[in-house]
Amino acid sequence: MAVGIKDQEVAQLEKLERELSTLCCSSRLATSVLHRLTKEKKVRAACWLLGRLRSGRLEVNGFHFGAILGGLRDEWQLALQVIGPMAAMDSPTSASVMDVVGYNAAMASCNRAGRWQASLLVLESLDTIRPSEGTYNAGLTACRNAGSWHLAVCLLADVSAAGLTPDLYSFNTAISAVEAGQWALALNLFRKMGCRDLVSFNTAISVCGKAGCWREPLQLLSQLPRAMLQPDEVSYGAAVDACARQSLWQQALQTVVGLLAVRASVNTVCWNSFVSACGSSKWQLALSVLDAMCLHAMPPDRFTFSALISTFEGASLWELGLDALAQMQRREARILSALTDGSCWVAARLYDSTVSGAAGTHCAAKTGMRMQHAINPLQKTRSGVGSGRLVWRRGGG
Repeated sequence: MAVGIKDQEVAQLEKLERELSTLCCSSRLATSVLHRLTKEKKVRAACWLLGRLRSGRLEVNGFHFGAILGGLRDEWQLALQVIGPMAAMDSPTSASVMDVVGYNAAMASCNRAGRWQASLLVLESLDTIRPSEGTYNAGLTACRNAGSWHLAVCLLADVSAAGLTPDLYSFNTAISAVEAGQWALALNLFRKMGCRDLVSFNTAISVCGKAGCWREPLQLLSQLPRAMLQPDEVSYGAAVDACARQSLWQQALQTVVGLLAVRASVNTVCWNSFVSACGSSKWQLALSVLDAMCLHAMPPDRFTFSALISTFEGASLWELGLDALAQMQRREARILSALTDGSCWVAARLYDSTVSGAAGTHCAAKTGMRMQHAINPLQKTRSGVGSGRLVWRRGGG
């Protein structure tokens, strides 16, 4: 029996072995069985059956391969093993469309597994098969994952050269692949789009902001209503971050106020960026952000305290910085205590290892969601600000 076949599938495979002669006489029936096995997450069993069919009397075509490849997700190595014989066989013209769908599925499996090199190799292996829009989009995803903006731009141009029309995903993926230093190129791609969605705007805002530009992100943010699109927290967060990178606290404040005017709350990322925008010259304003976060039931995280500590350091308020550091450590101790209760022990270990590995500067994204529920919002009183001390207390007593 083939390696990787689960014990509970052995009986079913023995039954299929007995019915092999019937399956070899009906291509449609064979495709249906392969599709059913893949749908039931018995991919390796389906691959085993495909191999037996190929060694039998059945003329295997692209539909049989596609029935398996369509169900593969993270098993990229298995996907490459499947398309190997598919590429070598002489497929009839009628099956060529299904062949390219199979290649697209294999590239998608590689991308989901973070194997962008393998995905691009699959793209290069398409000799006689005409790529589809999905093929190019899978290649663009691989380029983005690889951080290869120049290859993404070339691949986007190849879409039009092949007589195909790039869709929203094509442009959005190409823009997100562009490095911050090439923000003008990202804007050029953005302007070439015939139709834009919220992802298009958010991606362009983020790329420009990371490049140190702040006017362009704010302009793009203001254009969203005219495009009949409603900006979300990602839109505002990217714009606030763009202002924070240039220490433009007034523009950052206006953006946060604009967000509060259309939404009931501001997420932690926006508040943290605003704290960074305040800088040492506006440390009192940065400190008041904690009041606003508590008012909106948005507990501060490690990034909040890290930004505050940097602000106090720049203002030579070392006692306030030490107090913020101590409060952050006490808060983490409460988080770990909550996470270690019951089924959260795995998350606690993940959080502990992440904090240690990051030298105490960042928290794990996977434990971030648990942390929001594990702690109560913090409420702050600044009765000791004049003496260089911060007095903190937990909400609800």
